[in-house]
Amino acid sequence: MRSLALALIVLSVAGAGCGDSTPTEPTPQGASAFTETFTGTLKASGTAFYSFGAIGGNVAITFASLTNTMTGAVVGATPRIGLGIPAGTGCGLSTSLTSAAALSAQIVTTLAPGIYCVSITDTGGVTADSDFAIRITQGSLALLSTTSPETFNSNLSVNGSSTRTFTVAGGTGTGLATVRLDSVSPSTVIGFGIGLWRFDTGTCSLTQVINSSGGAQFSLPIDQGTYCVRVFDTGTLTNPVAFAANLIHP
Repeated sequence: MRSLALALIVLSVAGAGCGDSTPTEPTPQGASAFTETFTGTLKASGTAFYSFGAIGGNVAITFASLTNTMTGAVVGATPRIGLGIPAGTGCGLSTSLTSAAALSAQIVTTLAPGIYCVSITDTGGVTADSDFAIRITQGSLALLSTTSPETFNSNLSVNGSSTRTFTVAGGTGTGLATVRLDSVSPSTVIGFGIGLWRFDTGTCSLTQVINSSGGAQFSLPIDQGTYCVRVFDTGTLTNPVAFAANLIHP
């Protein structure tokens, strides 16, 4: 599946019940900067590619998420991510590397206007069908960062989840995001993850996950864009719990 999400000049984030939040869908405002997201399912030993039109200038390719299609669990594989020019029924790569999912671009380059392609290929770490998300960003997005630091405190129901989105301002550099699960009350292990917010599906494509009863922390490089923190029941809750988390980002 291929999906497209155009990023806007200003993103606003509106809070919702139970600690969730849903950002306003981006509206294109000119062709000097935008993003699109290449999504699909990667099979064991498989490959997939996506063609896109470059407007000319800086392009950043971010392999952001790889999760098991059936369970939603984060897959810690390092597929090969490539950039090139479509060739027949494939992608003729000019640049490629292996990488785990991240929230900062693995490939950053300058492209002349034209048609290019991004590919993802399993290098042996994918053992079952896995959903992936690769963001293609062209130019510097004129985004406004959401409040930082920010608290994310709410209740988590049995078999439930709670998501908070946040935005990192546009620019050419990479900053550092720190997201911490401070406490769970009563003390119980829950899932705690960070990932890429998907405007097309209104979901959080997870990059990293930790199961914790409090004290877990992510600190990772992060580029311009809209992201998400997700707290969820791992299947062990018998009663609702309260949690407290903290977000710090550029």
